Amino acid sequence: MGTPPNHPTQLPVVQAQPRQIKREFLKITSLNIRGRVSTIGGFRQEKWFKIYNLLNLHRIALLAIQESHLTDKLARDVNSAFNSKLKVFYSSLPNNNNAVGVVIVVNRHWG
Repeated sequence: MGTPPNHPTQLPVVQAQPRQIKREFLKITSLNIRGRVSTIGGFRQEKWFKIYNLLNLHRIALLAIQESHLTDKLARDVNSAFNSKLKVFYSSLPNNNNAVGVVIVVNRHWG
């Protein structure tokens, strides 16, 4: 009989590399804006630029807005102005000027 095949007595030691785990979270929040304009120093100002800045500052992916008073025209204007940044989905009652209107804003940077 011949000699037994050459078997290593020890297996090579492989060092495990530490893995970095990347965790991402979807931040969702809600806001009551009590109407679409604010008056600061006697000047009327749309709140959508403030909303856009808030979303990016706090890295919010989805924002639910109450009392938006958003009309069809304003919704088109907001979607057009922030086309690559935000997407606005809304509901409204055009004949009711009281506290109406729910909006879902999707931040395209984080969502």
